[in-house]
Amino acid sequence: REAEEELERALRKEREARARERARRETSRPARAQGRVEIARAYRALELQFGAPPEEIRRAHRRLLRRYHPDKHASNPAKQADATRLSQELTRARDLLLLAWESGEIG
Repeated sequence: REAEEELERALRKEREARARERARRETSRPARAQGRVEIARAYRALELQFGAPPEEIRRAHRRLLRRYHPDKHASNPAKQADATRLSQELTRARDLLLLAWESGEIG
């Protein structure tokens, strides 16, 4: 029974990998170019050079969040709103770049 479950997991994993590869190949060039633009923007948001590895992405995200965290501006609602927006942007940039690294889109 365990061997059957293990085989089923391996087959499911292989099917998922093939589906991801097929989806990657079917992505049009303009969509990929647009993705590269977004990746470049994410690197700029994190104040990194294009192609920086995941460790540097995580470090930059933490460093910038320490600087711009909304709690640091609790006494000024306008600044706190700006810091909230910026921290959300930084987190989206980090997530985009880490996902791009995991998928092999960069690196």
